[in-house]
Amino acid sequence: MSIKDTSTSKLITVRSRDRKNKAGTKSTNFEVYLGNSLDIHEVQRIVLRSAHFVNGFYNVVFDYNNLFAYSHNGNDYEFGISGGFYTIAEIMTELKTTMDAQLNPVVVTIDLNTNTNKLLFAFSAGNGYIKISENGSTISPTLGFLIESAPQPSVNGNRGVNLSGTTHFFLQSKVLSPGNNVDSKSNLDNTLIDVPVLCPFGSVCHYEPYDDELASINYDSPINISYIDISLIDEDDAPLNLNGYDIELVFKVYF
Repeated sequence: MSIKDTSTSKLITVRSRDRKNKAGTKSTNFEVYLGNSLDIHEVQRIVLRSAHFVNGFYNVVFDYNNLFAYSHNGNDYEFGISGGFYTIAEIMTELKTTMDAQLNPVVVTIDLNTNTNKLLFAFSAGNGYIKISENGSTISPTLGFLIESAPQPSVNGNRGVNLSGTTHFFLQSKVLSPGNNVDSKSNLDNTLIDVPVLCPFGSVCHYEPYDDELASINYDSPINISYIDISLIDEDDAPLNLNGYDIELVFKVYF
């Protein structure tokens, strides 16, 4: 954490070393204690000036969308896919290798329709369908299978494959933005800003909001800040996993 004084405002930088569990690669909860000598009084407004991070976010995540389930000739099968960032070709190879081994001598053909981006699973013998895993960690919606069909020799996806992974995440803070946002369930949460992920997997992202109004909070009454908490939350309201990469957030406070 560093603080730079600019007369009527201050810049506060929150870095990976400010994580609550600094040694853990999965922690995205940050705490910064300013101390009595650095207390910031009468704060009227806070703005996110920039976010600097590596896009290391997986599109196949353990306990979220890493289980593939299917049925063939009345027998149910399920297996896990290691977490990581996959292309559609890599996913298809992973699925075919395991399915062929499980169904031998039946062979599974997996094709991608490049016009619709939908997958087709075809069995060389018998009938099957793609299941929706009951424990909630299914990859089926990611692959375009939203409902279970009747058993048949070949099965098409209901929609196109979506392996985009994390496209944005939220900064939340109990101290800076209590009850600032109304979610889809009409509940208040502590969202400060929505940060888009605009660079490819494995690349460095540098985001500077183009409109301060979309990245700021104006307080009805000035507040005093001696402590800052920041949490990174993904689109599904789960803690964001940085997978060991660093992040830097720069805030500007006006008083």
